[in-house]
Amino acid sequence: MRRTLSVRPSAAQELREERPCRAVPEAMEFGGGTDYSSHTGARTMSQTLINTLRFADRLKEAGFTAVQAEALARSLGDELTEQLPSKADFQDLRADFKTLRADFNALDASLNGRMDALESRLDGRIDTLESKVDGRIDALESKIDGRIDALESKVDGRIDALEADLGGQIETLAAKIDSQRVAFNLVLAALGVLIALVGVLVAIGLVEPVSNLVGA
Repeated sequence: MRRTLSVRPSAAQELREERPCRAVPEAMEFGGGTDYSSHTGARTMSQTLINTLRFADRLKEAGFTAVQAEALARSLGDELTEQLPSKADFQDLRADFKTLRADFNALDASLNGRMDALESRLDGRIDTLESKVDGRIDALESKIDGRIDALESKVDGRIDALEADLGGQIETLAAKIDSQRVAFNLVLAALGVLIALVGVLVAIGLVEPVSNLVGA
């Protein structure tokens, strides 16, 4: 069963949803040299985001009365200052980042573990498949070698039998030729003896020459 990993929303995400951050305009100046990392929620006039005195002076130069300029500067400074994050906010944000980092580390470790397990599983299946294929190939090779050896033995047997048959026939034919040659030589010898005998008979006058017989 495939498990789906889920990461719970961190406190940093909840903080961002509950308390949206506002960008600080670059044109505003931090006045009074205040250390804002020491804010604990309660803010005084010296902990404003802008230089309220200089802002009030500019309002006076623009035509506002002193009371109006100071009240407007103070109100604007207090309104902007309320939007500044306190030290507790930074601590909460740091804790949220730590939690988020821990969540990511846990997710990374989980993913690495699952990938290692999957890799090990795939390696095992590949090794098993490779061994199985090697076994089947070896068996097929042995079977083919056996059939080739049997066919080679069969062909050799038939060739040996054919050679033996041809050798026997050749030997029989040679013996037959030899016997006929002997008979032919005997006939020739008998014919020579007969011719010699006829010559002797002609010489002693018992048989007339063939020429006389032809002339008569």
